[in-house]
Amino acid sequence: VYFRNETAPMAGNRNRLENNVIENNGQGHDAAGIDVQGQTGDLLFENNVIRDTRSGAARKQTVGIRIEPQAGPIKLEHNQIQAEKAVDDLRPATSQDVGAAQ
Repeated sequence: VYFRNETAPMAGNRNRLENNVIENNGQGHDAAGIDVQGQTGDLLFENNVIRDTRSGAARKQTVGIRIEPQAGPIKLEHNQIQAEKAVDDLRPATSQDVGAAQ
């Protein structure tokens, strides 16, 4: 799931992803199951399963949820994430408000 690098008026704000299975993303390079870029905010990710079921070198979904530095508020509730890094939150510490990733 990809939220594009857009300014606030054009960003994918106020979206909910609930009760999904997000798996096996990425070909040829490492990828995230959910990638939030730009000034996207007011998102809720709840009760999702994020994983890569491929084996060995075929496993490319190394990050469950990646949040880029300009992103706004995002809530994570009761997600099951199986990745080398569950959440890669690149926002400044003062703007991070991510909820429980499990």
